[in-house]
Amino acid sequence: MIRNQLRRIGIEITPFYLTQVDADTRKPPEIKGDSKLYSSGFLCEDDLVHMKNDPRGYPTEKLVRHLQMGRLCFGVKKGKDVAAFMWIDLRECNFEPYRFPLWEDEAYTFNAYTMESFRGLNIAPFMAYHCYRELNGMGRDKIYGISEYLNRSAIRYKMKLGARKTKLYLFLGLFKRFRRLYLIRSFS
Repeated sequence: MIRNQLRRIGIEITPFYLTQVDADTRKPPEIKGDSKLYSSGFLCEDDLVHMKNDPRGYPTEKLVRHLQMGRLCFGVKKGKDVAAFMWIDLRECNFEPYRFPLWEDEAYTFNAYTMESFRGLNIAPFMAYHCYRELNGMGRDKIYGISEYLNRSAIRYKMKLGARKTKLYLFLGLFKRFRRLYLIRSFS
């Protein structure tokens, strides 16, 4: 909350981890209940429109724009209903404080979200597992993500998926004039 207040007046302080997951062949996580009712795969524009508005408050047009920019959306559906989704960029890590181009064997995943009515069913780990397998099948075996340092639930989620912290950064921005990124720590 304090960081959001500071950001409004032009001061940005963002510590974050760069994480990496290597696609593996572990047994896939199971969805609680009847897993046969669920399917996973890349979502299309019709799937996003069917969701009406993104639960985080993004209008459908913004989600469709992600697709038009060449990003991929991977999701889990129960029938026609999207239970969870995550975005994939194959060209760059598009996290605003730390953008970098990706190689042919890399991918960046971001904005994973499980709909409230589907939470607690182990859908997010199931989705991530299948997403990473799809990316691995495309030759993308280095999968990056960003987790803000203070977002403990996102960090726990990524560690549960087998992600490892590779670097800790601190981004400082003052009034859009001073913008610096500092490497705090590299993990072996």
